Amino acid sequence: MDFANLTGNITTPTYFVIGMLKEAKALHSKLQFVSGGELSLAYCSSSISDLRRKILEWFMFLKPWMMMYPNLHLAGTNYNSNLNEEIY
Repeated sequence: MDFANLTGNITTPTYFVIGMLKEAKALHSKLQFVSGGELSLAYCSSSISDLRRKILEWFMFLKPWMMMYPNLHLAGTNYNSNLNEEIY
């Protein structure tokens, strides 16, 4: 899977994380990666439902990556336990 094809525009730190995920998988490392906050004010939400929507959108974006790299997790959620389970 090519991350650039998924996003069209990725930041420099993302390239580092992708490299670390690939290397950790190749080495069967127990190292865990947690996707958390953002680098912008988009992290703020106008309501709880808006925050839930953003988290769900981010999870749906990350889901293929989380399936490929089981050591990648979404912080502050229980979405990591069963990736095939319906959310909300």
